[in-house]
Amino acid sequence: MTTAQDYDRPRTVVENGVEFTKWDCTRIIVDTNRDDLAEVWVQVQYIAEYWREELDTTTHMERVTATYYGDELDINTHRRVPIEGAYAGADRLSWTIIRDVTAVDQYGTEIASVEWPIEEWNCISMMEETIGEI
Repeated sequence: MTTAQDYDRPRTVVENGVEFTKWDCTRIIVDTNRDDLAEVWVQVQYIAEYWREELDTTTHMERVTATYYGDELDINTHRRVPIEGAYAGADRLSWTIIRDVTAVDQYGTEIASVEWPIEEWNCISMMEETIGEI
């Protein structure tokens, strides 16, 4: 079985006073003592073994926005339902992985941003074995 240690995770990065914990390819935990953090933008990518005809590629990018209320923010993108047609059915697999995360203030000005190590982590293998692990 794949473990967290196999992928050197979770990883915590602090940028400009914002703490990003990269839990796996689908989960981010954001925390800060800053007063100006308003939202967290998570750029996600849908990946599927097979997509229905209404989609023209096997990947699709989209931004998920989460409001920050002053407490730790835990975002699980694997719980997000992608665009219509992204799920091919119970006999096929599809995943929603994180590409990058940006923390912004109330005006949409970037405070901090981090990318995901998707080239280093085997996201599909990781999600099949460890999704939801705490």
